[in-house]
Amino acid sequence: MNENLDRVVRFLRAKPELADYTVREEGKELHLSKGSDCFVRLIPTDKPEIWRMEHFHNRKRWERVDCTCTLQECLDYLSSNPQFLYWEG
Repeated sequence: MNENLDRVVRFLRAKPELADYTVREEGKELHLSKGSDCFVRLIPTDKPEIWRMEHFHNRKRWERVDCTCTLQECLDYLSSNPQFLYWEG
C-alpha cells in the first residue's frame, strides 16, 4: 500500500466522525468517499509533501478549498470543518 494512502486510512480509522469514509488512489490523487460517492480529493502539488484539497460542491462541481499544506494538515482541516464532510441527502 502506498505510504500516503496508508496514512489516510489510519487517520480515518482514528476519527469516529470519519469512520464511514473510505479512500482510494486515482493516479497520484487520493479520493475520499462515503458510500460510492467521492466528495473530496487530495492532490499532490509540485512541492514535495504539499497537497491541495478539492471538494465536490453540492454534487455539481469540484471546488478548490483554501487548504494547501501537508497531507496531515489537509486531513486535520477536513475533520475540523464539517461542511466538507460530505453532503446531506
